[in-house]
Amino acid sequence: MSLKDRIDELCALKAGWLNGRGEAVELEPEYVMRVFKAMVDMTQSQIGIFPTPDGYLQLEWYEDGVARTIVIES
Repeated sequence: MSLKDRIDELCALKAGWLNGRGEAVELEPEYVMRVFKAMVDMTQSQIGIFPTPDGYLQLEWYEDGVARTIVIES
């Protein structure tokens, strides 16, 4: 799956996506892609992207052996 497809899929999650729980993700895919690419450029790391139960997206990566995360809220 391409990064664009993954982001589109995550941004389309509806309420209840997490076993009947989990808020809808209401973020613009283009905005998420810009943030993701900026973080890759800044960190030079492989970054994972995951939905959060409260309807946001979380980026995760390791830097100097330490787990780092940011949450994209809007």
